[in-house]
Amino acid sequence: MVFKNIRIKPWIKITFIIAFLIEMVIFIILSLNVLGNGFLFLTSSSLSEIVGIYFSQYIIGILIIIGLTVFATKYGSKIQLVYELTNYIALIAIFPGLIYITINFLIDPIGIFYYFFVHLVYAVAISIVASIILKKLSYRTIPQYDIEEMKALEKGQALLDVEDLKVHYPLLKGILRRQIGAVKAVDGVSFSIKAGETVGLVGESGCGKTTVALAILGLIEKTSGKLLLKEELLPKDYSRIIRKSVQMVFQDPDASLNPQLKVVDIIAEPLKNILGITNRIKLRRHVLKLLEEVSLKKEHLDRYPHEFSGGQKQRIIIARALACNPELIILDEPTSALDVSVQAQILNLLRDLQKTYNYGFLFITHDLSVVHHIADRIAVMYLGKIVEIGNKNQIFSNPTHPYTKALLASRSEVSGEDQEITFVLSGEVPSPIAPPSGCSFHPRCYTESYNELCTRDAPHKIEVEEGHFIWCVNEEVLRDTHDFVF
Repeated sequence: MVFKNIRIKPWIKITFIIAFLIEMVIFIILSLNVLGNGFLFLTSSSLSEIVGIYFSQYIIGILIIIGLTVFATKYGSKIQLVYELTNYIALIAIFPGLIYITINFLIDPIGIFYYFFVHLVYAVAISIVASIILKKLSYRTIPQYDIEEMKALEKGQALLDVEDLKVHYPLLKGILRRQIGAVKAVDGVSFSIKAGETVGLVGESGCGKTTVALAILGLIEKTSGKLLLKEELLPKDYSRIIRKSVQMVFQDPDASLNPQLKVVDIIAEPLKNILGITNRIKLRRHVLKLLEEVSLKKEHLDRYPHEFSGGQKQRIIIARALACNPELIILDEPTSALDVSVQAQILNLLRDLQKTYNYGFLFITHDLSVVHHIADRIAVMYLGKIVEIGNKNQIFSNPTHPYTKALLASRSEVSGEDQEITFVLSGEVPSPIAPPSGCSFHPRCYTESYNELCTRDAPHKIEVEEGHFIWCVNEEVLRDTHDFVF
């Protein structure tokens, strides 16, 4: 796999700049002639009264041409790789209309006085047509990938390795903005995901789960650590190859969908921006296949997001994530905004897709029943660190870290007899700006093995059984009873 960024070629920008300079010089020369004509009118007593109108028409015409051309250039859905060229395109497209109306002011200043609106329409049309042509030519300069048929990955192959990931947000103060501290949102997280495997990431709100996901996606900058995709180190700037391989399903379906776009355009966005495909027929055909994968139909193609239920919206987001045939999908609480019956539908859909194509899932959630249903392995986070990791049965049948025990005991159960929550962890989560010394969990630790070492020494990795690890100071915690000590 070659991780190479694809950017707009320098010669294209240079060509645009040269064209802009040539047009600007021509326009300036013609504009000076228009100004000269205006001053000639001042010397003529019979025409002096229309000089103000003459100049007003010219300036208004220039402003209208510039405004409408820029709007037409920036309007609509564009490929992101072309979007950075839209400023150049707008500057070049403006001048044909400006030159047209300027020449008419020079050739027939009296005639344009009476037919100003007609000439203005022609000038705007010329500039907008120039803008459309330049955008079409720009699309041709983008290398296109073919749309690949959805194919299964080799189960068990390495997809993602996260090694000692840290994300610290600096705290700045004063006029000079000097750093006085840092919010340690993620502080040394390590785990791996294989093809066909779902890793559940659980923990309290604010423990850093979503920050881990954003760092993997490259949406926020990591402070240190390594991220490897298929055993290749991820660069700082992600290429289209990487964007194609890693996709995300966000928590809120309403916030994830553009209300102004139809479903066909929403799902086609990654095909345009990552694969560089602009053929509308090709896009619609592939989007329809994706909708069928998530149990939606042809009639849903041209509807807007507000016309769908919450579960259908989440299906659309999953279809968009599948658009480029990814290998790893990060799901940030994809079912938290849905009712229980719809949750089950989405979870079953995800399991069916994984069974068919062996996608790797990083599933972030608060809901322990959901993670028990879908995850193969579970990592438990507390204050920016992983405190326990193991397979699903190990975590639920033999929770070992005090925080994991408390988390499992705090969940509510649907029962007609016992409706009390068995345990509520006391105390507040410490601040990530100034975490406690030693073990970050020690201010809330309730176990018999708690001692002075917990306040001084950093937790180390302890093997509970094969594939099951905790990070704790005191190995005596392995021999603690599962009953809680208050």
